Amino acid sequence: NANNALVIESEDIAEIYLEEFNQMFYDKNFHIHKEVVTYENIKTDDLVVSVYFSPKSNTYENGIKELIENAQEYIYIPIFYLTHKGLANELVDAKDRGVAIKIILDATAARNKYSMHRKLRKKGISIKVENFGGKMHAKSIIVDDKYIVSGSMNLTKAGNTKNDENTLVIMNEELAKQYKKYFLKLWTSIPNKYLYKDPNAESLESGNSCHDAIDNDFDHKVDSKDSRCNI
Repeated sequence: NANNALVIESEDIAEIYLEEFNQMFYDKNFHIHKEVVTYENIKTDDLVVSVYFSPKSNTYENGIKELIENAQEYIYIPIFYLTHKGLANELVDAKDRGVAIKIILDATAARNKYSMHRKLRKKGISIKVENFGGKMHAKSIIVDDKYIVSGSMNLTKAGNTKNDENTLVIMNEELAKQYKKYFLKLWTSIPNKYLYKDPNAESLESGNSCHDAIDNDFDHKVDSKDSRCNI
């Protein structure tokens, strides 16, 4: 899987996560039954962090939308699922005002009928569907060498309004540039033809997916038993 991980040494942020965890573990409250746990602009030694927990935080509206609206240079998105209509509309608006947008989407997610990548391509936004035989499993956004959005929330309506998810919005130039470098390395590794077509997650055009003993496209057929591995 292409993914990202964060290590934050902060007792304050650990306490915030503990507060959210206790609602579920001890109080048995999940989803809309939880109390709101949202903390914004927490300063550590080298970061400014905002913490959101879906669905009560309304993470997209309160934590993500403003970043997209205020982006000036670029928005890069390595993402598993992308079905959030509001975000798709904001990305089109950002592209129209001159912001460079690149998205790497998971091959399995690209087969989802609600995926917004087809609409976004028609609007001139650059989207590559990964072909490295794994998963683009990051749920993240990089903005203007300044912000990283990362966590467990897919960019979907359910991720924002139904599921129990956590999302961090981090302001740190060094980390944003580091993550941008990784994103662009992945972007360059994916052939340009996948700007226009979607490889199947298990097929001869998708990395080692026909020889890894994994059902990459979840059709209950593995490797040589999948017809796409025998074309």
